[in-house]
Amino acid sequence: MKSPASKITFLFAIYVLLHFAEACDICDCPNPEFPYIDYKNIELETNDPNPNVSFEITIRPDSVLFVAQVSPRFSLFTAAYGCSCAENGDNGDKYAPVSMDVFADKNFNDTLPAGASLRSVFWGQTQGDIVAPLSNQGFKPEKFRYKGNEYSITTDQRPKFLGEPYHFSIQWVKSNGDTLRAETGAVIFN
Repeated sequence: MKSPASKITFLFAIYVLLHFAEACDICDCPNPEFPYIDYKNIELETNDPNPNVSFEITIRPDSVLFVAQVSPRFSLFTAAYGCSCAENGDNGDKYAPVSMDVFADKNFNDTLPAGASLRSVFWGQTQGDIVAPLSNQGFKPEKFRYKGNEYSITTDQRPKFLGEPYHFSIQWVKSNGDTLRAETGAVIFN
């Protein structure tokens, strides 16, 4: 490869080989038409908060839709690993959650009156496997990642009025600006 023409020919041949390598898909997997999920509501479920168990609120996406990506992405090599084909919704949330808040309809304790944020007493998972207080600066809840996934927050603290029904509400804000709200059923702490 001494002449510029032979170098150009060599690079062009490499490009053609890479192009054909990308076009050949052994698995013959179709690209999903709607790789993301979006949801317009959330639903909540709670556990029975007896004295030996942490109180947990489970959040699930509701009214889930499969949506397309904003623009087609360019790739030089295939993204298939083995022969596991991607399905609709496999890329998870199109609009990731950016914040969340928790409220109670009654005084939780002497410093957290009804309607005050309870972020300081609840913990949630963020950045993979890190469990942190919701009140940490920059806390972002995890994405749902796929249609049937859920997200949970917990607290070991108990409210002031044991034996009385509490209703907790969650405010969930997504990166596109949607603010979703949901309320639990009556929760009675023993």
